[in-house]
Amino acid sequence: PRRAIEKVSGTRSTTQNTNKETHGQVAQSQPSI
Repeated sequence: PRRAIEKVSGTRSTTQNTNKETHGQVAQSQPSI
């Protein structure tokens, strides 16, 4: 059960990091315009 939880939490963290990177790129591109 613990391994399954770690896999789920790992997937969530990866998704959050991807969202942060995407938002970061958008935020940087908007002010430059």
